[in-house]
Amino acid sequence: MVALALLLILAIWLAIALILIAIGQLLLRILQGEPRLVDSFWTGLATSVAFLEAWHLLLPVTSAATLLLLIPAALGCLLARASVLRQLRNRPTIAGKPAFLYAVIVALLALRAVGPCTYYDTGLYGATAVRWTGAYPAVPGLANLHGRLGFDSAVVLCIAALGPSQWPDLGHHIFPGLIVAAIWASVLPAWCKAWRRSQLTPSDWFLAILMIPVANWTLRWPIVGTVTDVPASTAALLAIAILIERLTDPPAVGAADKGDPPARPAASGSRLVVVASLCSLAVAFKLSTAAIAGATWTAGFLWILHHRRARNSDHRPRLWFVYLAIPAIVLVPWVFGNIMTSGYPFYPSTILPVHVDWLVPAAAARRDSDMIRSWARIPNVPLEKTAGWSWMGPWFVRSLATGVSFTRPIFISAAAIGCLVVFRVRRIGRRSDSGPWLWMLVPALVGLGFWFWAAPDPRFGESAIWATTGILATWVLSIIDGPGRRPFSRCVAIGIALVALTGLGPPMRLFRDQYKAIFTSRPLASLRVAPVSKQHTRSGLLVYVPVAPSKDDRTWGAPLPNTPYFNPDLALRNPADMRWGFTMATPHLPTAPLQLGNPIPFQFPAVGDNAAAPPTSRTSP
Repeated sequence: MVALALLLILAIWLAIALILIAIGQLLLRILQGEPRLVDSFWTGLATSVAFLEAWHLLLPVTSAATLLLLIPAALGCLLARASVLRQLRNRPTIAGKPAFLYAVIVALLALRAVGPCTYYDTGLYGATAVRWTGAYPAVPGLANLHGRLGFDSAVVLCIAALGPSQWPDLGHHIFPGLIVAAIWASVLPAWCKAWRRSQLTPSDWFLAILMIPVANWTLRWPIVGTVTDVPASTAALLAIAILIERLTDPPAVGAADKGDPPARPAASGSRLVVVASLCSLAVAFKLSTAAIAGATWTAGFLWILHHRRARNSDHRPRLWFVYLAIPAIVLVPWVFGNIMTSGYPFYPSTILPVHVDWLVPAAAARRDSDMIRSWARIPNVPLEKTAGWSWMGPWFVRSLATGVSFTRPIFISAAAIGCLVVFRVRRIGRRSDSGPWLWMLVPALVGLGFWFWAAPDPRFGESAIWATTGILATWVLSIIDGPGRRPFSRCVAIGIALVALTGLGPPMRLFRDQYKAIFTSRPLASLRVAPVSKQHTRSGLLVYVPVAPSKDDRTWGAPLPNTPYFNPDLALRNPADMRWGFTMATPHLPTAPLQLGNPIPFQFPAVGDNAAAPPTSRTSP
């Protein structure tokens, strides 16, 4: 059974990858040239996310939305089939050892993807958000029911689109692992170039260093459920890697590994469009990456401004248009989705509120923000204990225990800074060993500062932490492994692999913690159903609440509407249909006693059903 489930996951991943590559090729060919397959994948994903966000404003995300994406995919296959086949034949990483290593890694990811979902946030709100997305269009005031449902992540849309009505929890097993497999397609070739002692560019070194966090995501991080941190970090880090390549001196960019196809100017220009796509995806996946993604996108825009007079196909008006249009296409419907669920464009931030009747009270939004910041500093303590700066000591001690997310990047960054000081004192290195690509430290440090101020849990800041670490380490390696010097890249490749593997802990403990459950549970199992009780708000609304929220506040697949944080002031905007959303009742209640035994007559599914009550209308209010 496990083997069959693994093959099913691999087949679905291959089909999705081909669809996204075809959609991406269709868009990137606007700039002409021959876009890379990896670039086409990410551009196709950004385009698909934009479509799902716009779709969800009017209709629930079901298999119909997924099937509509096959139309541009078929057109892309028709127009770009020769280009795709040519790249598959020319790329050396498709044949030989890199291909074998990639196949092993993807198979391992598929094995983990068939296991049960243990990700805490999926049980807390992620599974519920997916069910709301598949049953209704964007529901006004959904954050009034549960504040976490106001965190409008495109990951939820993707998971809902990949879960058919007959198997609604399938998307939880597909999407996170697919994203990790996709970043390996960029990281592994760069590491293999170091192993082959090729001349590496700064972007190659940066991607090779990212093997450390990516290996941790592959072997230890949960990849079943509504995981948002890894997809957002992946998008932000890849955007920085591409900009490092674009900002590298022309000789370094033009250096190609043996067997690589010659670079084409138009194709290299389309990489800036991929930067815009990746930055937009990072924000849509997780709002906490807005600082690093926004700064990275701005760096790309400034690069275009700086070279606006260059007579190069990279700087035609159509590139300007696409680079500016992609964030608007992806993020404008995302902002409208936030407004629909909470009344704020960037919930839980209370800036720019839209004064609608479903607006989440500002005090409740600030409470959610304060609770997240407090938990990121010291989990499970009163808010007052995380005020000021007294939390710094316990936070640092706790962060040191996270290993790959904090300890190793801190150690690598400290070593890199020490080496740079020694090089400066001893005047080692040439001016050509550094270049404009070092300006990418600015977006990394901007993201680092925002992460530390907003919510300094290491898993929330992996993109900024590893971007800073990767750039500093790349700076050192570019000096040591510069042109004309004795190559030592294989030693560095071995060191990167050892750091990646030694950060995973003892093999037996890793197997017990991450892999034992795969063979002892049913493959591709549906999410469990938490025991819930029925409670009524003052307006008579029936809400399902966990039986023992003090011990476990997760609702998992409980019927809608459910929440671990019951609010007696919750009310429906339209007593006849949940589709019209939720609001907070006024404190002036009628004096007549409420008949709690006769709640509003909804047709709720029984506890344990996976399907939500169907909406009576699919139009926006």
